[in-house]
Amino acid sequence: MKKVTALNKNFYRNNPMEEINIANLFYMTYLMFSDPDEPDLFDEPLFPLDDWDAQDFTEPEIDINIDEISTPEELIQCMRKEPGMSVQEMIFNKALSMQDDFMPLAIERYQRNRQDVFLQLCALIFAEADIKYAQQLYEVYHNIKNPYGQALACVVFGIKGMRETIPLLLDEYYRLKKDYYDEGYEQGPLFALHMFR
Repeated sequence: MKKVTALNKNFYRNNPMEEINIANLFYMTYLMFSDPDEPDLFDEPLFPLDDWDAQDFTEPEIDINIDEISTPEELIQCMRKEPGMSVQEMIFNKALSMQDDFMPLAIERYQRNRQDVFLQLCALIFAEADIKYAQQLYEVYHNIKNPYGQALACVVFGIKGMRETIPLLLDEYYRLKKDYYDEGYEQGPLFALHMFR
């Protein structure tokens, strides 16, 4: 059987992405974390706050000294506290600096965790880390319990250019669309498929 490595143009025409969706927001955060020169997404000119409640953007105060963290277990514990964006970025950089030790534990925990902030932060790290970890995530994809975690894993496969995941992405697009039609999780695999255009 021939492997699917590309989709025809009709698929993209018939399945456009929603303008604002979980995959786009995740990808913008990834660009902000992975490229220090990327403007802050929440800078006033780019994201006017007139219509938003300021408390929506107030980061929870968490007493964490990232420099003192020396083990993957300690880093995972910090991630489970659902830190704000500035602390998340420090955790992102710390995890990448110790990825050979951190990633196996992160992949294990990602499969069963149900916290959105934890899943998003792990997925951001997977997207920037060595591709071998995204490949390991692909191998255990069907063990991921949370549909949001599944959607973000699909985006990671797109970011990493993993064309071998196209059959999975296609199946997941239709499954997530059917099973979670009002949640937008299907936008994760769809975003990845659009990256392969």
